[in-house]
Amino acid sequence: MNFNPAILRSNLMHAKIMEWTNDDALELIEQYRSHTELWNRADPKYKDKLCRFRAWSEIAERFGCSKAEVERKMNVLLTQYRREKHKMLVKLYQGIQPNPSK
Repeated sequence: MNFNPAILRSNLMHAKIMEWTNDDALELIEQYRSHTELWNRADPKYKDKLCRFRAWSEIAERFGCSKAEVERKMNVLLTQYRREKHKMLVKLYQGIQPNPSK
């Protein structure tokens, strides 16, 4: 099998990115939470790449999109969470009552 970077790049450029609603995002969070092998380092399956691959694939199948797309969206959600948490901690450190985040 030949690897052609030009074809791969072309396919990535034409890949459709799913439009995520708030309900979809909440459902993704619930699915992620239920698959402890994806986030819990104490889970014996955490280090099993095949098990993690299957978990992501199962979640992607539920949403009708690619595994890469659900991984990307979950990464975005986790980044947003960390950013909001950091903002709240900074405000608390400064003695300011933080406003609840959406």
